[in-house]
Amino acid sequence: FALSVPRLLRWATDALVAGEIERVQEVALLLVGVAVLGGAVRIASRVFIFNAGREAEYDIRADAFDHLSRCLELDPWHRQALARRARLLVGMGRLDDAETDLDRFHSRFDPTTESTIAQGLIHGRRGDDEAAVAALQRAGRMGSAEAHRLVGGWRLNQDDWEGAASAYRRALERDRSDHQAALGLARAEVSAGRADAAATELETFVRNHPDRDAVSSGAVQLFEAAGRPDLALRFRSTE
Repeated sequence: FALSVPRLLRWATDALVAGEIERVQEVALLLVGVAVLGGAVRIASRVFIFNAGREAEYDIRADAFDHLSRCLELDPWHRQALARRARLLVGMGRLDDAETDLDRFHSRFDPTTESTIAQGLIHGRRGDDEAAVAALQRAGRMGSAEAHRLVGGWRLNQDDWEGAASAYRRALERDRSDHQAALGLARAEVSAGRADAAATELETFVRNHPDRDAVSSGAVQLFEAAGRPDLALRFRSTE
């Protein structure tokens, strides 16, 4: 659909030069039709893809939960299983059960990055952003790139572009291949009015990690949404 637009515009221009007003109107209607059809196809494809993704995620979580629960039946104080099941329970929306697992975990073991992230996510799900960020920052100080990335997401939601950029940079310092942190940093930079700097940083990331196709696709969507098709074009060849 995108490739047909330049051709239709050329036809419209040629018709204008030739004074063929009816032809121009026909091309205008074709442009509208292409836009509507393209939008419908895009929406339908996302619905089918996202629904399939949700179903797959649900199945994976259910299998992981069953496996961890069996581990805890054999050993109720299995350190990793307790922390990981708490994290899964948060994702499933079972916050009280997650807290029960964490309370048991912390009654015997020192906090780990996974248990601390789970605690932060529980605070976040309950609307206590300050406590959530504090817990995630503690996990970040333990060396977790994911925790810093999650802090970046919270800062973005609060429109704190500089705080978000700082958190995403810390995540990339811990894990230079974290493509989600790279895209998050770009979103923060774009929101702060530094789209060109964001594009340069993403190009460097793509060069260093050519297997991260999601970065190029995400960059195209990001810069198109920001009204910078010139920057989006720089990533189309790498999608």
